[in-house]
Amino acid sequence: MASWIANCFVELDILNSCRGYDVFNFVRKIDDMHDEYSFNSKSNDWDVFCPTIYYKFSQGKNFIFRNDITIFHTGHGLLSFDEENYDSILAIRDPRDLMLSLFTWQTKYEKDDFFSFCIENLEGFINFYQSCLGYKKARIFRFEDRKQDEQLFLREIGKFCNLKISDDKILKAISNSSIEVAMDQESQINKSEHKFFKNRTSFKVNNSGIIAKYKLKENERYQKAFDYIIKKAAPTMRKYGYAEEWIYGEKFDNMSKVKKIFNNYILKNCEN
Repeated sequence: MASWIANCFVELDILNSCRGYDVFNFVRKIDDMHDEYSFNSKSNDWDVFCPTIYYKFSQGKNFIFRNDITIFHTGHGLLSFDEENYDSILAIRDPRDLMLSLFTWQTKYEKDDFFSFCIENLEGFINFYQSCLGYKKARIFRFEDRKQDEQLFLREIGKFCNLKISDDKILKAISNSSIEVAMDQESQINKSEHKFFKNRTSFKVNNSGIIAKYKLKENERYQKAFDYIIKKAAPTMRKYGYAEEWIYGEKFDNMSKVKKIFNNYILKNCEN
């Protein structure tokens, strides 16, 4: 999502400057605004592809955008949030999607050892998200809200940044920042002779915008881990506005049915 937001800000002509250096020579600089890459000389490939984006708008106010994968790989946590003169924008996800996404980046775990991965890493994210709730300079946006209404999502970010943006400009920015546009530019870059791509694999645009990936049939084998995540993370999810229906899904429906039957039973006996 960091790349998508960066693209939109470029399209909206509100991105004035960005700390870092050019990595990919994209036409619209899709992914060249990142300063936290880690290069693995043995494989000649980037083993971390997780941006932290530093924004400086024309009004002179500074913002940091971080997503959950960035925090996981850099371990910075709230450190960057405390940078002088920076307000922070953090993108979060349902922790089941979050942990599943992070798990796919790992190589030291067996393919089906997702439960052990969650035991080792979940608590750190829960503590981090809890800390963010009390940090006044940080505004948290849920990834699910972006997928539900991208226009509203961008408008809310604009408000946080004290920016007035017309709906027409927002719609155009969304259209020009889509995964289809990114993949088209990916194709153009991989056909080029840019020196950056020598002795490495071709650059690949990843479409990670899948909501409730944990519900897919292919991930049913991880149910034990998902139950563990909800047991630990449900209180924090509620604080971020996730409804009970979202957190518990079918289990919530079953609990509601049982509760309704129980209440009807009590009511009936009271009447008698």
